[in-house]
Amino acid sequence: MSQRVLMIVESPNKAKKIQGYFTGFKLMATVGHFKDLPRDSMGVEPPNHKPDYVVSEGRQGFISKLQAAAKEADLIYVATDPDREGEAIAAHVVNTLGKAHSSKVSRITYTEISRKAIESAIQAKRSVDWSLVRAQEARRVVDRYVGYLVSPELTKKFKARGQSGFLSAGRVQSVAVKLIDERQRSISNFVPVVHYGVTASLVKAGIEFEAVWKPVIPQGQLITDMEEAKRVAARTHTLKVVKVLQVPRKVAAPKPLITTTYVRLMAAALKLTT
Repeated sequence: MSQRVLMIVESPNKAKKIQGYFTGFKLMATVGHFKDLPRDSMGVEPPNHKPDYVVSEGRQGFISKLQAAAKEADLIYVATDPDREGEAIAAHVVNTLGKAHSSKVSRITYTEISRKAIESAIQAKRSVDWSLVRAQEARRVVDRYVGYLVSPELTKKFKARGQSGFLSAGRVQSVAVKLIDERQRSISNFVPVVHYGVTASLVKAGIEFEAVWKPVIPQGQLITDMEEAKRVAARTHTLKVVKVLQVPRKVAAPKPLITTTYVRLMAAALKLTT
């Protein structure tokens, strides 16, 4: 007895074409996402930023049919598109079917709709790429934060200038995720370097001041040799202040505080008192 195969794709047209190649398969189309963040609320909150997925409006019927078809199948191929969105849809399929069907579910991807390509994809079947799923989730979360929080303010600002229509700020998520990823990589790959300096505390005629060792090294480089710093520090015991020259200088009044400088000033003051 041949195995009963269920294949899940995104597009109904794609399902129809594949059905022509594999008449023994049962084809179903998700028609895009069937689970998403809620439309009437953020659906994600700090500090963990975990998405709260809900069944999209009018898609409960698809889920019922999917679960019924899964019960009748011996093998289930999740053949959604080979990109982040497709991987996220595949993850929703796997999560919807649950552990009861996990042993018979496989993820397959292909870049052309032909019998040969799909047969090769089945031979290279795999599990869901959860790193790719998390990448899509990160993009979606950034889109929700920016779109829901910034877009109304952006529209309001432009309306105040006589511009009409709703302006969306939510299409920057891919760039924002890339910048966050690059920053995280630089933090993770940072290698701390211990460097050394020498400061001598001196007194002359009752005036206290400090002298800082400035080694002759190329701009931007640091002294990483602790023994050299120790040798310089030992020589400071023989320092003798010969002369202190006092000259008047003009000091400009500080600039008026703005929001950013005020915050920095208060942060420094609070840090000193803690």
